[in-house]
Amino acid sequence: MLKTSIFFICGFLAVNAPSFSQDAEISLNINIEIEIEEEENDQYSFVLNNKTTVTKISEKQSEGENFFIRENFFNETKSIKVKSKTATSYKRDIPFIIPERDDIFISGGKLYYFGLPSNFKKDDSFTYEYEQEFSDITFLPCIWIENGRKYESLTITLYHPDDVKPLFNMYGVYKNYPFEVKYEDTDETTFQLNNIEPSEQIEYFPFNNYLFCVFISLVKNGININNTTPYEFVKWYSSLTSLKPELDQNDKQLLAKEIDSCLTPFEKIRVIHDFVRKNFRYIAEEQGENSIIPRKPSIVLNRRYADCKERASLVSAIAHEHGIDVNMALVTTLNSVHNDFAYVDKFDHVICAYDSVDNTLFFDPTAKYCEFNNLPEDDIGRYALILDLAKPKFDLIESPIQKASLSITIYTSIDSLNKAKATITLHNDYCASAKHALNELTGAKLENFMSAIILSNLFKISIDYFTKQSETENSLTFVGDADLSEFIISSISKKYIPKIPFLLLNRDIIDRANDSLGLYLPFRNSIQLNIIINAKNFILDPDSLYITDNDHLTEFRASAVESENGMLLLSYSLKLKEKEFFSTQKSEFIKFYDSYLLNKPNMFILKVKE
Repeated sequence: MLKTSIFFICGFLAVNAPSFSQDAEISLNINIEIEIEEEENDQYSFVLNNKTTVTKISEKQSEGENFFIRENFFNETKSIKVKSKTATSYKRDIPFIIPERDDIFISGGKLYYFGLPSNFKKDDSFTYEYEQEFSDITFLPCIWIENGRKYESLTITLYHPDDVKPLFNMYGVYKNYPFEVKYEDTDETTFQLNNIEPSEQIEYFPFNNYLFCVFISLVKNGININNTTPYEFVKWYSSLTSLKPELDQNDKQLLAKEIDSCLTPFEKIRVIHDFVRKNFRYIAEEQGENSIIPRKPSIVLNRRYADCKERASLVSAIAHEHGIDVNMALVTTLNSVHNDFAYVDKFDHVICAYDSVDNTLFFDPTAKYCEFNNLPEDDIGRYALILDLAKPKFDLIESPIQKASLSITIYTSIDSLNKAKATITLHNDYCASAKHALNELTGAKLENFMSAIILSNLFKISIDYFTKQSETENSLTFVGDADLSEFIISSISKKYIPKIPFLLLNRDIIDRANDSLGLYLPFRNSIQLNIIINAKNFILDPDSLYITDNDHLTEFRASAVESENGMLLLSYSLKLKEKEFFSTQKSEFIKFYDSYLLNKPNMFILKVKE
């Protein structure tokens, strides 16, 4: 899955975009012309021309303003020209990079980049323009408008066959913007939007880098010729590669012995999933058409390495050979707008889907250290387009039933809080990351990795000197030295232990109660902490705390009791079941977190025995 911070916007990119305010330093006039040609057999190609004028509107010195033009395998970028009053640069003069990506549905190609002209002063302007040719209308992009800049105008002009009608769908990320569509003639249509101001970034919102996006549907006789519905898109993709990949004759007995001993389809899928995720190196060697379609299973089996779509294709082929219908599924990007439109840049990952009697089982053979019937956190909450011609659909990837990601038990004595012992068990993404770290990192780097998990979750509790104790298919357990001397507060006659030991979110999230936008958390989390204290000279006031929302999507529990043998047991748990909250659920979550913060000063109390 794509993990670099690269955002595709209107033909250019913002890479690792910095924070910005509403005081833009430049303004843009964007003029995009798209000329659509009908080829043979109801096929369409198009040429996209972008001419953008950039004007300095502030006296402030601009820093870090960069522009990017993307060239993929499926289009050729021609006639790049950057023209200022002092110089003109052409494609041959403009540097480019080839970004490294961990994984992506579409990859390959170059990024041409350039900055503002030297000595660029207020009221100065320069233009950049380029032309891109596409052989297939399905590659018509969704046009994203970047935040942090002012736009004097955005004009999109389409030249199209008389019997094709463009429909413009605008998704305002921050707000709705009034636009005008003019049908100049039967073969010319213009989209116009003026005076677009930047918006402030807000906490816990994934679209800070964008103002809005414009999606274009091209309709002929009631059908979208650019294949925007799930059925049309899946049918188009099936014309590029088989949705029912097959094994070569020599490979048909692959895993036959292991699968024949399985009793259920789930057991068989588990064997196939584990074989692929464990035995193939991940290499994204994207060249030519293989940036969008998987190589044949026979090639993957021979080379023993594959990217996400090739792993999903191989799993599907093996499953089909053994009578199990496993489909490939395209996963939406982190920043995709929730709608039923399908377009190429909407997806950045490929996993597998199996329809059982009760539900759809998603599993990810790219996640090497994620066990079957679980999912990486990056997949959960996204939408998947299931590549099944009979039943193509978008489906939400829901969280499977999971154990706590982080479980810690600390044993200590009230007289030696800095010499406690801890047992730490990791599941889910923490476990997967730790297994990767064990294989890739050693010494201080591994220690720092584990310390980072503790420091990001626990308040004033430190654990170090980690030693691996045990490992299972879905867990890793470490032991370590813990220090609670800053966590437990001492006075002459009492000890005070916080009722809330977990670090969670930034306090600024409370401010999000006043807007109508969705709330997007960076993670879901489930943590359990038990502290067992030998405190024979102290007695405990039994106490507990429970905080939740109306739908129980988020829960926190804390309790303090004295055991029969005189030990003191403090138990804490935190469960965040969702990452996205809207409307009432958003209000409920913010109420929960407000209560969580209000309870942070509260303490369990130990008193000296009289």
